[in-house]
Amino acid sequence: MGDVVAIYTPHGTLVGTYSYDPYGRITQIKHNDNYKDVDGILEKNPFRYRSYYYDTETGWYYLNSRYYDPEVKRFINGDSTQLLTNTPENLMQYNMFMYCNGDPVNVIDDNGENGIAIVVIGALVAATAITYGYVVSQNYRLNYSVNVSDSLAMAMDSVQEKIKSGVEEFTLRNQNIYFLEDSDGVAYVGRTKNLTQRIDSHQNSLNRDHLVYNPGRTISNLTLAEARALEQIEMLVWHTYRSGKKGCNAINGIRLNNPKLFEYFIATQLSGVSDYAENQLVDLLYNWLEGNL
Repeated sequence: MGDVVAIYTPHGTLVGTYSYDPYGRITQIKHNDNYKDVDGILEKNPFRYRSYYYDTETGWYYLNSRYYDPEVKRFINGDSTQLLTNTPENLMQYNMFMYCNGDPVNVIDDNGENGIAIVVIGALVAATAITYGYVVSQNYRLNYSVNVSDSLAMAMDSVQEKIKSGVEEFTLRNQNIYFLEDSDGVAYVGRTKNLTQRIDSHQNSLNRDHLVYNPGRTISNLTLAEARALEQIEMLVWHTYRSGKKGCNAINGIRLNNPKLFEYFIATQLSGVSDYAENQLVDLLYNWLEGNL
């Protein structure tokens, strides 16, 4: 199911374990009595039930489009009303706050929009293991030092194949990265196909109308894959994610458990948009997960 249920050090020592009920409520965080968790990694680790991002302040999980509260077993805001017209004979769909159609044992929801019946239980993505070497899910033991290299190699092959076959996400160059600034420097980093329309939208926004667009920083002629990675890199470089400033980036450009995460970063490396080598990429992700960037 992808639950993060234990964390190990790079040397294979158990740091501690997590337990959940079927709806994701954390029932226990158990430390290994024979290991001193000086970094408090069990509490700091943001990936828990189903590998969702866990907000320790609210107790909610972020599913990329909306937040889910495991205590009440529902989302805190409703789903798109478009779902009402999809299958009107299914009365369950009219509960727009329902999580996994009320059946989290047999249904998964990766994006907060659609519950999908479980056919094959996938392994936890390699990026989740970056904090400490090993992560154990209910069905998969992940060795970070080996698996990250393997994942990068597979991502490299996949990106090259997609470029060769002309997949638009990796070949169509219509994306821009832009920067909004205040008196202290860059406060917001964004990605768009229609730069003029997006800047106009920000200037008419109560949240970002005080920020100034700096055209000199704009990076254009990017593929979607390059833009997604570069947007995240620039957010980390400029510390714009939840910086506390009005109008800052409220969410990351790429979820750490995005299955294409490595492919996006590899795309920037292959094209020369970013010169992040493999070890720099791993270091970047490590710091990203640790909260040091």
